[in-house]
Amino acid sequence: MADPFAEIDRGSLEWRGEPYGTSRDGVRLEVWLPADRRPSGLILAAIHGNEPETTVALSAALRSVDPAARRAAVVLCANPDGTLLGTRGNSLGVDLNRNFATRNWGPPLPGELPTGSAAASEPETRALVDLVERLSPAFVLSVHSDLACVDDAKSTPLARWLAAKSGLPLVAGVGYATPGSLGTWCADRDLDIVTLELERMGAQDLRRRWGPILAEVIRGACP
Repeated sequence: MADPFAEIDRGSLEWRGEPYGTSRDGVRLEVWLPADRRPSGLILAAIHGNEPETTVALSAALRSVDPAARRAAVVLCANPDGTLLGTRGNSLGVDLNRNFATRNWGPPLPGELPTGSAAASEPETRALVDLVERLSPAFVLSVHSDLACVDDAKSTPLARWLAAKSGLPLVAGVGYATPGSLGTWCADRDLDIVTLELERMGAQDLRRRWGPILAEVIRGACP
């Protein structure tokens, strides 16, 4: 079968994203906004640096959508330092997805990475919080791997759509506590948050499978 994303995969983004902060090591954090600068939602990937395949899939989706048709804001890589290093945490070793100022933030659970010297101690975390508060999106979609599920305790229309479109199970939790996570931070603010856990497969297979689905979310062609 021909790969409809083959040409897209060899291409490049037609413009750079806008800066919304810098990482601990000084790497520019970028967001791609819709033309009207009023995004319907925010989609982000690679808050864990050892999940670069999420960036590959989301980048293919973003490049496949005409700029004029984009409705959601996109952050291709929320943890560039960790992605460059191939580590789950940022360059200081902090798990950014346990560093948000939530009601349950605290020291790391046994066997987990550091959660930071304080809640929101990391520049990547603070920049993402500032971005969400500035954009006021109706939803946040955080793309992870590789638990193969759609995680949303509220079972929002977007989560149900993603589950139906992909065949992945819709769950109300991943089976373990996630204090200080982006999901908990959003829930504390009654902001719809869907955590999409991609399957365990190669980056290019994920690009082909998820590029078209994520493109529909970027276009706003879903609930």
